Amino acid sequence: MNTKNKVLFVVTNHEELGDTGKKTGYFLREVSYPYKAISEAGYSIDFVSPKGGPAPMDPNSNDMDDEVNKAFTDDKSIMNRLQNTMSPNEINPDDYAAIMYAGGHGTVWDF
Repeated sequence: MNTKNKVLFVVTNHEELGDTGKKTGYFLREVSYPYKAISEAGYSIDFVSPKGGPAPMDPNSNDMDDEVNKAFTDDKSIMNRLQNTMSPNEINPDDYAAIMYAGGHGTVWDF
């Protein structure tokens, strides 16, 4: 029986869409929906990114008409953890029941 009760979410640090001058990052729905389902299943969730520190959200994914997205972004604890993600050298993969990679255009550069 697996007694691990944590899931690791991997998010991007990258915030520029190539040389277009446009902002990017993780796609909100790719994080908010799995976060809701996994946390409701009783798991705690940690965030890690390639460099640690801030994980930018793609502004084009910021759909606040979606109640899951809104609840996620309104949670100051979650937003604080996304601004202060762990770096890979701070985690032990063996501590986690699963590792989830969040999508978004930023991942093209740093995943």
